[in-house]
Amino acid sequence: MEFKLNPVYASIVLASTLTMPFSAYAEEGDSFEQQQQEILTQTKKTPELWVTCATKMRFPEAELLSYEKAQRMEACLNNDGTPVEVIEVTGRYFGPEVLETQGRIFLSQDFIENAPVGNGDITELLKGLPGIQSNEADNSIASLTDIRSREVSISGGKAYQNGFFIDGMNTNSRIDPASSGLSADETNSVMGHTNEFFLNKDLVESITVYDSNIPVEYGEFMGGVVESQSKDAWDLPSVSFGYRATQSDWVSFHDIYGEGDDPSESVFEKPVYDKKQYKLQLAKKLGKGRGIGLNVNHTESTKSIESLGELVDTSSTNSNVMLKYDSEQDWFDHLSVSALYAPYKGNYILDDTLNSDYSIEGGGYALNATGLRNLGWADWKITANARYSENSRTAPIDHVIWGKYKGKDWGPNDSTVSKEGGNGDLDNGQVTYSLNNKFDFDTSFWELDHQFTMGLQLESQQVTRDRNQDSVRYSNAAVKSNVDCTGNFVACVEQESLSEEELSAILGEPFDDTNPEHIRLREENVVTTGQFLQKRLIYQEEHIDVTVRKGALYVQDVFEVGDWNFNLGLRYDTEDFFKNHNVSPRFSGGYDLFGDNQTLITFGASRYYDANLTTYAIREQQLPYITQTREVTKDGQLTEWTDANSQDLTRYRYDGVKTPYSDELTLGWKQEMLGGFLSLRGVWRKSKDELGKGDSVREGGYTYIYQVNKGESEQKRISLSWNGQYKDHSFWANTSWSQTETTQDSYDGDIDDTPQDQIVAHETTIINAEGKEETVYTAVSLDDLDRIAANYARPWVVNMGWTAKWTDDLQTTLTAKYTQGYTSVAATSNVHYFDDITVENESGELIPLEATIYREFELDDAILLNASVRYRLPDFHKHRLSLSVDISNLLDSRTYSVLPGNSGVEVGRSFWLGINYQYD
Repeated sequence: MEFKLNPVYASIVLASTLTMPFSAYAEEGDSFEQQQQEILTQTKKTPELWVTCATKMRFPEAELLSYEKAQRMEACLNNDGTPVEVIEVTGRYFGPEVLETQGRIFLSQDFIENAPVGNGDITELLKGLPGIQSNEADNSIASLTDIRSREVSISGGKAYQNGFFIDGMNTNSRIDPASSGLSADETNSVMGHTNEFFLNKDLVESITVYDSNIPVEYGEFMGGVVESQSKDAWDLPSVSFGYRATQSDWVSFHDIYGEGDDPSESVFEKPVYDKKQYKLQLAKKLGKGRGIGLNVNHTESTKSIESLGELVDTSSTNSNVMLKYDSEQDWFDHLSVSALYAPYKGNYILDDTLNSDYSIEGGGYALNATGLRNLGWADWKITANARYSENSRTAPIDHVIWGKYKGKDWGPNDSTVSKEGGNGDLDNGQVTYSLNNKFDFDTSFWELDHQFTMGLQLESQQVTRDRNQDSVRYSNAAVKSNVDCTGNFVACVEQESLSEEELSAILGEPFDDTNPEHIRLREENVVTTGQFLQKRLIYQEEHIDVTVRKGALYVQDVFEVGDWNFNLGLRYDTEDFFKNHNVSPRFSGGYDLFGDNQTLITFGASRYYDANLTTYAIREQQLPYITQTREVTKDGQLTEWTDANSQDLTRYRYDGVKTPYSDELTLGWKQEMLGGFLSLRGVWRKSKDELGKGDSVREGGYTYIYQVNKGESEQKRISLSWNGQYKDHSFWANTSWSQTETTQDSYDGDIDDTPQDQIVAHETTIINAEGKEETVYTAVSLDDLDRIAANYARPWVVNMGWTAKWTDDLQTTLTAKYTQGYTSVAATSNVHYFDDITVENESGELIPLEATIYREFELDDAILLNASVRYRLPDFHKHRLSLSVDISNLLDSRTYSVLPGNSGVEVGRSFWLGINYQYD
């Protein structure tokens, strides 16, 4: 894979540029007198008030303050000598969700450490938040062995429409992130994901989630924003290492039987697996105000599956290695430089396919630097980073579907074919360079105090797609006893019988090839049946290299007028693919109802623009596969491969397309009550200009499908949440109701030019002309089905939690999730045959299209409880040992991942056990 800029070189240059001057500037930084004068001038306060604040906050009176302490000093001065309250959050406490207009939820380190988790990825912690929906597949059998990050929907957006950040660095993958549920047997794509890196919670200090009234500094999303802050070097212990594990023996499985299934005859296969997780943390303080830390997390999963009558081990690994340098003593008030290495690799096989071992490689590495500096007139924050990620496959280049005859008869008992090989190598890479500058400053005019934020964001993102040689799928096997393969046995095998010596031994006399009885004996003792493949699909060698350059400017003004506060923001985005100029107004406000800072009515109106442009740019340049056929002559000679006359080569175009966007209106109530905080929030979003299939034009041997802005959808949500604390007990609860509707005009409406493997049968019931119910099957694309499914009202969801700190060494957390029964559209185990749509089968015959039936299902109410226990053994000097238990589905309840009427296996209660050592 060849890139325009070498990411390693770019990372070195970036690191050098940002770090080399710091040691030189360290001795030339501001003195205490300069810092004090700047802050006092900015706040218009006196040195006497400075001493008052320093005394109350226990700061040294005449020592240079760190960036965080300077911020707290400034807040104290502006509050006339009263320190601004800092809430110490303990236990599983959702907070602080403060009296502000933004829809923000803050997850503290205490929450992150004590939450019941499985793999422990960052997004797993979000599933209990209001307005966030997790994937229903998270409770399925397949999720047990998957170590990739979970995917969530925020405020009705698709999982890949959220913005994910760590330390100000965006980590969204643009390598076809909508394909996370793709089949492993797909030749032309590799299963994607919303995130470039699968980051574990052990890396982060805190997580901030925005679901509405989202700040203007964030762009390129239509869902929500998740911003994680990694642990600073001085927050890490000197030495810490830990181990967690789970396995299939620690899981309870439930056999679910559908209509007509006999429990005495049904035997369901259970997964055999184990998962292990290792953690290492090292830190070294480099004098006063400087430190370096290493944070490592490694997860591995092994699963045994049955294929072709044998148990085969598959495995996957995910690693996070972060090396971070933090300083409050250099030219920047706070400088943070981190190097991240986060590779993912999975080794798999195609089910019941010989010689099909393949591997998926994902993740990558990044270098990120953030500097904070008080310039006197403004607080300046600069973030610069370079990162590389991939989503690639290594596999055998040929996939052959043999007829199940002698010599090629390894296929399953219920199959007429034997499969061999894989889908070929496919390398996808993403390289991103970004630079963000943000300035915060205060000013006054029109007799009002204003807090301004201004920012400039620049990004260059390169995505490559490389198939270094053709990958070929062979099918339509035909038997021919005298076929001559001419030495090429990839998709051809010559007939082979017992040797003349072996036949002579059976006959008791020399074999005579003119004796009819001898010839018949040879035909009855065929070792390998002669056959050849008549059809092949060639996925062409291709090398695609796309770079999209983006720029954004934003400005925000926060000010108060009496008991009213307003947040006025405006964001401008542009890029060189769609070449659109997008302006996003962001307005929010609040009214302090009683003027006591305890009751706030919030409101807002905002616009958010989508991203994912590089995916479209890649798709536009992809080459279609070529269909070829061949025949055999009477004397067994194979003809040359020739292009099929009926083939239609399909490509995509994005000419004149607008960027999809979502408009948002919010209305809320925030109230301090019952020793905690109550929030009621209503969010309405209208998404427009969503992309869909437009007209098709045939020219130059290709069918060009134009993508157009035809889609609209609407999402309504009401959320009510409360969190509070009593002594050493923390409580939280929230409930959300949401509904999504997609307009009929958004549907493609027909399946012309839709790949056959993307067509499904949508089952509905109608009242016919005779007044009777009639079941109807409509052929729709999977893309349309997603839109149809979105129209079903989402259920009421209630989340509750309780964390108890029983002693200094023992903490427990209990969470509960109630999901009201609802209607869903999902796949069944049945198929429907469309007589008016014909396809070629593996033998080359034209047969009706076989499509999986999707129908409505009424799901029952469900209650799931999870729990965690954290226990620390008595310390020995500076040595500390702690134990952890995480329990999913504590009551061993049904998850309803097996739909009504179907049969299968559901996951019940499961355990993770862990141990951790720390020296500090």
